[in-house]
Amino acid sequence: MSKTIPIRIRKGQVIEALVDDEDYERLAGFRWFFPTGKVAPVRIGTVGGRKTSVTLARDVVGLPIGDPRVVRRINTEGRDYRRANLVVCRDARDGAGPVTRSRA
Repeated sequence: MSKTIPIRIRKGQVIEALVDDEDYERLAGFRWFFPTGKVAPVRIGTVGGRKTSVTLARDVVGLPIGDPRVVRRINTEGRDYRRANLVVCRDARDGAGPVTRSRA
């Protein structure tokens, strides 16, 4: 099963992102939004006393801040953040081509 979490896109406007049930409680506790000019929803977190942004996809798969790997969606649905739809790629070049399940 899956549930949706709200992501603020503009003042008063919200879209819903699809996440797995097991991730819902943890992810729904954060305030997600699209920063101006960005294409990925983020939340603000604190690492080592410094504020930083964390993307929804990286949070779902558990990639730590500073990890050079990138997360790509397998399908083209921009609101689908279920684990089965996400794949971790070695770097941005690796993630640039068609996404297949064999990458990691």
